[in-house]
Parts: sequence; C-alpha cells; structure tokens
Amino acid sequence: MQWRRLLKVVAPALAAFLSGCDVAGTVVDRSNTETQVMNMRVAGVGTLKMVHGAAVKEVPLEAFESLTLYPEETRTIEGELCFGADVTMRDGTRFSGRDKANNNKPRTYVCVTRTLLGTSHRGEFRIELSGVSKITFR
Repeated sequence: MQWRRLLKVVAPALAAFLSGCDVAGTVVDRSNTETQVMNMRVAGVGTLKMVHGAAVKEVPLEAFESLTLYPEETRTIEGELCFGADVTMRDGTRFSGRDKANNNKPRTYVCVTRTLLGTSHRGEFRIELSGVSKITFR
C-alpha cells in the first residue's frame, strides 16, 4: 500500500527527469493575462516552498497539477512572504488555502519571493510568483 503512494509521488518527478524536466503549462498573472510557458523552472533553488499547517516543504514543479494564489491572504514564514493557495498535486492530493467553514483546518500557503522562469512563444519568460494568480501544469 505504501509503495503505491510512493510510486504516485515519485513517478511524475522521475518521468519529468527522464524526459528532460520539461514542465509546461499556463500561467495567469494578476492582470488576468494568460501565457503558455514551456521549460518552467524556479530560479535558484528549483522548488516552491509550500506550507500546510505547521509543515514546510520544498516541492518540485513536476509534482504540481495546479496552483491558485490568493494575495489577500498573506503570512510571513521563515522570513518569506507567502500567499494563501489552493493546490492540486499530480497524485490527486488537494490542499486548500481557503476554508471559511472550518477555521480549524490547516491552511496552505506558497512562498512568493521566488521567480518563475521559462520560455513562451515570445521568447524568455520571467515572472515573480507574487505577480501570479494561477498556474495550470500540463
């Protein structure tokens, strides 16, 4: 049973690694402009910092299916600005940054002090995560 769970997490990352780490998707900025981006990566560390409850994780882009950021819900975690986020992982796991009905449920945050890089049909693509409202990965 645990092997299946591990395989669901490791398989997408391994497939991306073997295929050259070509992470692609649609990035929507805060002005609602959509851009198709290929070869997405995070500058420097290569991962996004995700916080769920008290757990802080560094997550590779390959593990995400979608990410929606809420700049009106902020926290500073380990000295970094983080936005509330709804996150869906490739293995189907969902984390929510908004749960008005149950205030005891841990909220999810993504640190936005990092820069997303890639290529689009116009060439080089670069955006601060604080300027992103949604990313849908392919």
